[in-house]
Amino acid sequence: MDKNLRKLLNISILSSVLLLSTTCNTATAKMTSLSHQYYEAACRAENAHNYLQAIEQMKLAIADTSDDALLYTKLAGLYSEIGDWKNSLSMYKKAIKLRPNDAFIYISVGNILQQQQKYSDAFSAYQQALNIFPDYSYNYLNLANVKYLMGEKKDALNYYKLFLNYYPDNTEARENLASIYLEINEPQKAADEYTKLYSRNPKTFKEYSNYGLALLKIDNYENSVNMLNEAIKQNNQDYAAYGNIALAYLKLDKKEDSLAAFEKAFEINPELNTLKFDYANLLADMGNTEKALQQYTQYLAFNPQNPDVYTNMGILYLKEKQYKLAIDSFEKSLNLKPENMDIQKELARVYHLDGQYEKAIAIYDKVLSVEKDNYDNFLKVFTKNEKATKAINIIINILLLVTFYIMIAGFGAYFEQEIGVNRIVGSAI
Repeated sequence: MDKNLRKLLNISILSSVLLLSTTCNTATAKMTSLSHQYYEAACRAENAHNYLQAIEQMKLAIADTSDDALLYTKLAGLYSEIGDWKNSLSMYKKAIKLRPNDAFIYISVGNILQQQQKYSDAFSAYQQALNIFPDYSYNYLNLANVKYLMGEKKDALNYYKLFLNYYPDNTEARENLASIYLEINEPQKAADEYTKLYSRNPKTFKEYSNYGLALLKIDNYENSVNMLNEAIKQNNQDYAAYGNIALAYLKLDKKEDSLAAFEKAFEINPELNTLKFDYANLLADMGNTEKALQQYTQYLAFNPQNPDVYTNMGILYLKEKQYKLAIDSFEKSLNLKPENMDIQKELARVYHLDGQYEKAIAIYDKVLSVEKDNYDNFLKVFTKNEKATKAINIIINILLLVTFYIMIAGFGAYFEQEIGVNRIVGSAI
């Protein structure tokens, strides 16, 4: 769970408990003189943080006056203070029987159920409170929090929006809203919310890391770098900020800066597996083939189903003239992406260079057949008269013959010229 959402959940619970607090010298009509004395003694013990003594005094008050909802809610609150959710919930339920239209008791019940991770029941309790007291807009925050915990993030968004209609300056709620937008991959909306927060008071703004990530995802790389650098100033152990700034520098073609940021991220968290593919691509692009291959291998332990990793490894092995390893890598890539013609061509090239001409020719035959079919489909769609079709067919046949000639007669020298690190496949952010 996002740290800010945890913070806001705590604030919400605290607020609801405070709503049920009653001053120690306040008696109800139902209290006897004796029960009021016990009640006051319980309040004094509570103020001194002696909750067990307060509980015992409140029990005595209830024994003398058993039909007062206030006493049960106070005892429930005391049980909550010591983390005894079961007895707290039991007392709140007794209070509801005596005061069934008290929205705040239902809110407190929702808080207890939420602590017990009974999120669906908690939502029902909050909803009941809303039905009783629809004008208590702060309850939208409870509904938003519990919907998030239920995994229903879009519903949570709607409740946060409702809450912010009433409390537009509530920083934590807006941070939660932005954070959820990031989680559901709506980075533009997340960036908009963070921009509102930042513009309101840059001096108190703390969400630089998430703001930087949102900007990165909408291709605003320069500002992303600025925000992520601020995040690093706040916390120089923020490996996520270093990792994201590395990706931003990559997009800005600042390879040395990107490399330094990657290395710092891995220094803080060596198990940052999600970044190892991009890190390996950068190393390959900068000519560090050995280290790039090491990083690709480590990434495969984390995600063995990524065909692009095998393709990139195959290209590097081919560059190093390690043909058997290149063949193995391209074949593994094709197992995951069997219809990819680019990988088929790479495999044919390495077979060719390795002297396995029959296998190379068989693959080229397949590639040429597929590409000829693609040209035919292209012609059906884009040519409208017979002369144009014939002319294009002649050109295509010439190109295919030239390609076949290069395949058979060009041998290794031609293909070695064509292989380069610039073919490395990168991952999408």
